Amino acid sequence: MSKPKVDPASRKVLAYSVETNDPEEFNVQFATSNAAARRQGAVEIGTDLGVVSCRRAHWADQYAGQRSIPEKAYIDASWWFGCNHCGARRDSDASY
Repeated sequence: MSKPKVDPASRKVLAYSVETNDPEEFNVQFATSNAAARRQGAVEIGTDLGVVSCRRAHWADQYAGQRSIPEKAYIDASWWFGCNHCGARRDSDASY
């Protein structure tokens, strides 16, 4: 007995965190598989071999199909940002 074929267009788009050894190089990709997210993330970061991990980012699934993920959602998921103006770290411990 074989598995029923699944139409690739019907597969659910999920969020994946793609990261490198450089703490400044990371992104969230929306894709139907880990491999696709890894490829997309490597292209966005600008590297092929530098991708260290690609794992599910369940917290971001709700933003699939939207233009962007709100900064607060990243911070609530324990990510951080450097302020574009002063360089200070913005994370869950920082006040806005």
